[in-house]
Amino acid sequence: MALIHYKNENFDEIIKDGVTVVDFFANWCGPCKMLSPIIERVANDIKDINFVKIDVDKNEDLARRYSIMSIPTIIMFKNGEIILKHVGFISEEKIKEILSNI
Repeated sequence: MALIHYKNENFDEIIKDGVTVVDFFANWCGPCKMLSPIIERVANDIKDINFVKIDVDKNEDLARRYSIMSIPTIIMFKNGEIILKHVGFISEEKIKEILSNI
């Protein structure tokens, strides 16, 4: 699939089929900056999963919808349903481990 930098697409359409990993971030957030290259590497390594990056400052409606209070927050969806929500930095190994068990 792909790494999508979210810009007003139909979010429900993006997450409805298969597994989607959503990274809620902000450009000013230090831990978000550390996580960004990790998300990009995992997206390049795992081709059958969608990865979406959502800037909370530009998409406040989605941040509110999913009660994003701290960033980075990773939400993993399977067929439109939340299967995992992780707040804070997460390692590349841990992301891959979680995805291998889905």
